Amino acid sequence: EYAGRRWHTTPQAVARDAERVEWLETCRGYQIDEFDHTNLFGPGQDADARLRAGYQRARDTFAVRRRRFVY
Repeated sequence: EYAGRRWHTTPQAVARDAERVEWLETCRGYQIDEFDHTNLFGPGQDADARLRAGYQRARDTFAVRRRRFVY
């Protein structure tokens, strides 16, 4: 998930985002990695590596998460 400065910097937005992410991870089994502009631009950008690692982590844990959240 991209947390852009324009929409995700007020205290209310940060709290709302944290609550939503926690609910998605806890109640729905999602795995969410948060990115900001430093992950996408400049010399420290690491979005490609983080996306690959997150994808692999999701694949490795899919069966466990699926069993837990089958409706």
